[in-house]
Amino acid sequence: MYWHYQVRKRSDKGEVLFDVVETYSGGVGYTQNSIAPLSDTQQGLITVLEMMLRDCKKYPVLIEEEEL
Repeated sequence: MYWHYQVRKRSDKGEVLFDVVETYSGGVGYTQNSIAPLSDTQQGLITVLEMMLRDCKKYPVLIEEEEL
């Protein structure tokens, strides 16, 4: 099983929001909460941000149903 970053489009009480989630292969799903870049070094953070951007450009936007 592997994962990648992906943009999610969701609605919350009529407001459209976009965030980044981790998506898991094999139909497992994706994280419920948004993902924030994190690293213990500046270069590590830059690497994570570049990976997030590359994945967000590569994969289609996930569309989530409106929360009640």
